[in-house]
Amino acid sequence: MTLPNFFIIGAMKSATTSICDLLSRHPECFIVEPKEPEFFSDDKEYGKGVESYESLFSEVTSQKMIGDGSTGYSKHQLFPNAATRIHSLVPEAKLIYVCRDPVKRIESHWMHSVRCGLDPNIDFASTVSEQDSHYINVSLYWHQLQVYRALFPDTQILILFYEDFVSEPEKVLQQCYTFLGISDSYHDSTSHVPRHVSLGSRVDKPIIGRIQKLNAIRSIFSCLPRPLRNFIKRPFQHEVTSRPEWTQAALSNVLEQIVPDSKQLLTWAGKPEDFWPLRVEEYFD
Repeated sequence: MTLPNFFIIGAMKSATTSICDLLSRHPECFIVEPKEPEFFSDDKEYGKGVESYESLFSEVTSQKMIGDGSTGYSKHQLFPNAATRIHSLVPEAKLIYVCRDPVKRIESHWMHSVRCGLDPNIDFASTVSEQDSHYINVSLYWHQLQVYRALFPDTQILILFYEDFVSEPEKVLQQCYTFLGISDSYHDSTSHVPRHVSLGSRVDKPIIGRIQKLNAIRSIFSCLPRPLRNFIKRPFQHEVTSRPEWTQAALSNVLEQIVPDSKQLLTWAGKPEDFWPLRVEEYFD
């Protein structure tokens, strides 16, 4: 049975796509396509059985490490069974969790939601700052991590930071190689930056993800040159045209909810408390 032995569980909008892309180029590493099958989080997918999930890894050959990059696995409030399902099937799996300035992550998450069909006229500030908001919950990294720490030993968990990846991508990749037990002598000569959503960029509509779940189409598409793939996808993409705007009251409310959690994570990970600004005035300068 071919199943993943490591997972990049999130956080959403924290460069997980970039990291998965780079890891997939390592000769000892295989990342499933599409990178987010969401087998353990999506009840419908999980209901199809392990054999269906295993079919996604049919192209694995001699790779030592096999990965699944579904960020839904760190959305415990939405998908409370994901962690226990992973543990029950692959208890020896290694977990990589990428964290980002929670305020910036919320902004990027909102932009992602808009391009996926959320009404852009819905008020950003009031929606994201609501008590128990999904946007806030996904940014409660320490809380999300505790779900996994209750099941997996810390030796099987690697915490990375988006900001470190942006500034020193090679160093972060070396951390991944060491953690996964694959050769750290491999170097990717291709320059790469995090594939976050920025103004003017084009991003996939949901139909792209559904099409890529079809095995035959995925196999054919993966063989095409990247420029041709981008050309084919263009009619099925949105252009990002605006950024969300905070009010001071909304941001203050969000920070009140996330700061205690963020400080716990930063302390546990050995980062200074001011690694992320986490003060209202810092985001309005």
